[in-house]
Amino acid sequence: MTFKYIAENASKSKVKGSIEAENQIEAIQKLQEQGLFPLSVTDVQQVLIEKNESILTRDITLIDIHKKKVSRKKMLTFANQMAIMIRSGVPLTTAMDILTLEESDRTLKKILEAVRMDLHLGVRLSAAMRKFKTFPDIMLSMIEAGEADGRLDTAFDRIAKTMNKELQLRSKIRGASGYPIFLLCLTAAMVITISVFVLPRFVMIYSGFDSELPAITKAMIAFSDFMVHRWYTIPIAVAILILIWQSIKKYSEEFRIGLGKFKLRLPVIGKLLKRIYAARFCEILSSMSLAGIDITDGFRVAANTIKNPYVKKLLFGVLEDIRVGSTISAAMDKNNPFDRLLLSMIRTGEESGMLPETLTKMAELYEEQTNESIKMLSSLMEPTMTVIIAAIVGTVVISMVLPMFGIYSLIGSAM
Repeated sequence: MTFKYIAENASKSKVKGSIEAENQIEAIQKLQEQGLFPLSVTDVQQVLIEKNESILTRDITLIDIHKKKVSRKKMLTFANQMAIMIRSGVPLTTAMDILTLEESDRTLKKILEAVRMDLHLGVRLSAAMRKFKTFPDIMLSMIEAGEADGRLDTAFDRIAKTMNKELQLRSKIRGASGYPIFLLCLTAAMVITISVFVLPRFVMIYSGFDSELPAITKAMIAFSDFMVHRWYTIPIAVAILILIWQSIKKYSEEFRIGLGKFKLRLPVIGKLLKRIYAARFCEILSSMSLAGIDITDGFRVAANTIKNPYVKKLLFGVLEDIRVGSTISAAMDKNNPFDRLLLSMIRTGEESGMLPETLTKMAELYEEQTNESIKMLSSLMEPTMTVIIAAIVGTVVISMVLPMFGIYSLIGSAM
């Protein structure tokens, strides 16, 4: 096989050329034997194949591969496979070679190829992965700790368990919210269909009688007329509102923090969100602590996984106090975004020297409470959505039927 390369020589000057080798790894080794430091080694045949690809299969995105992201499910699979192979005694470079060869996702395959090349050049795994945005901070920090103590298999195993719990929680939340969203969309589609295709026919019937229409019918006729003749203003208005909303969220930190605080004060939803954030925080901080990572680094990574800006602000306030020598419990006593139970358990864990184990137990507790809250919310959603849908559909039906009583009375009086 022929490989094109760009390399640096002993005087740090760039050298370009081509070299024959069985594979990319052998090409790198040959260049190193010649006293060259490879910067890139590209298979000429592969380049030609990619150039001749169909436009339907070619990766036409202009986004830098280092800024691309891969789904968490792919990251979970990668972590599980690495843990199994390293525990089985497979060398790290060989494991990366196998995963790169078998990977079907184009984006992840390119990322793994770049990481693999760095590994063969002597770069540490954590340093090679840190170049890519797709790898989360918790994964990078745990791998770095695993490299330090020689337990990469344990590090990947902890990463897989943490990601698996996060994905399970996301799946439960989506499952709970999917049903009511589907019902609302179905109801909206039904109302729009009636307003556009059914109500106009009733309007033609009502116009033939000299009868005063009820207010609810007039409102529905106005809505029907709007949907038939000015429907295009709705997507325009929605697009403008979304643009304004996103702009405010992007450029106003105070707005983001205020919105995060408002979410936590919502009835039922706010309590559920607090439990979700507490479960995620405890799980990640315990995993980082068990991996031997410094408490300030672990706390920073755990705080960054919380998406609520208000909670994140409070946690970074706690982090600042920890950096100047305060204990976690004392710092959280001033800025506690969670409940008093977690604060008490953290204090107990610090005093007993079993903080990671305590956080693990609290993560399990909050996960159980979250599951119970989601089940309760789902059970409440069904009757609530039924009532809402019945009210909406009933209003539409009544608005169409009510004028008929007036028409019948006119017909009766005429006779």
